[in-house]
Amino acid sequence: MLVALRVSAHSSVTMGLIGASVLTLGAALALVIFDKMQYIEFNFDIALALMLFGFIGTVVFAYVVGGDD
Repeated sequence: MLVALRVSAHSSVTMGLIGASVLTLGAALALVIFDKMQYIEFNFDIALALMLFGFIGTVVFAYVVGGDD
């Protein structure tokens, strides 16, 4: 998580978005683990939405940055 914070503070936009994506994935993982320890129903739903939107954002970002190749 500390590496993701450092990467997200980097000067390029690409590295910042990668760092933010890793932080979002870490937050979703923490919600899943917390849900397994103390069953709160909406934690898993929020984590699933974070992972889904993170995947969609990654695909869109790769399409935009990748260009016409």
